[in-house]
Amino acid sequence: MQKIELWNREFSYYNTGFMTGEENMAWDMAKAKALQDGSAEETFRVYAWKPWCVSLGYNQKSDGISAEKCKTSGIDIVTRPTGGRAVLHANELTYSIIMKLSPELDRHKIYKDIHLFFIKVFAELGADLDFVRSTPNFNKFYKESELAFACFASSAKYEVTLADKKIVGSAQRVFGDVLLQHGSIILGAGHELLPDLLPFEDSDKIQRAKDYLTNETATLSQACSREISYSECAKSIANGLVSIGIKID
Repeated sequence: MQKIELWNREFSYYNTGFMTGEENMAWDMAKAKALQDGSAEETFRVYAWKPWCVSLGYNQKSDGISAEKCKTSGIDIVTRPTGGRAVLHANELTYSIIMKLSPELDRHKIYKDIHLFFIKVFAELGADLDFVRSTPNFNKFYKESELAFACFASSAKYEVTLADKKIVGSAQRVFGDVLLQHGSIILGAGHELLPDLLPFEDSDKIQRAKDYLTNETATLSQACSREISYSECAKSIANGLVSIGIKID
């Protein structure tokens, strides 16, 4: 853990490495609850998942994913404390920010600022990234698309993209005056296998869904034209924090 400062606030920075889905979500929720009651500091964390894990949005029905297929594949299932749709956490780095909101710093500004920070950080790795500049019609998408179960099937405003293909997806939830925001940074292949875990056997539909996810997403490794590991991505984020005047030991 290192102390850092963002938005003129002091955070504790953690790189907790690889944990199970249940452990990762419990960590974030414990910190959010502790911040609410004043027994913990604001935190910025990077982490990953072992084994791979499907996380569902907190208001998403669990029957949208086949527990049997996940078990057979050695993949965990967990419900996130934040909203959104299903994500297969495979070859990625995940981040979380747990902090107090204020009139000057609301959840919309935080959402935009952290994605702009990632664009700057990953430029140092050689990635020329952008962010979504308009909000899609999610009601229409979720009603009409067979990809409605998948978070990475669509991009929200300010999420990070490579040539309109999503690389970073984030979600938020507010507990009183405490914000929990976390998101996935896709490093390499794996996330697009989510349709294989759907609770039906229509192979054509599954393949169409996999093709769609592949076409609508990109990886940080693709953006950099070389393999980017978890450790290199985590180091780049730490270096990015240093570049804005934050000391990381």
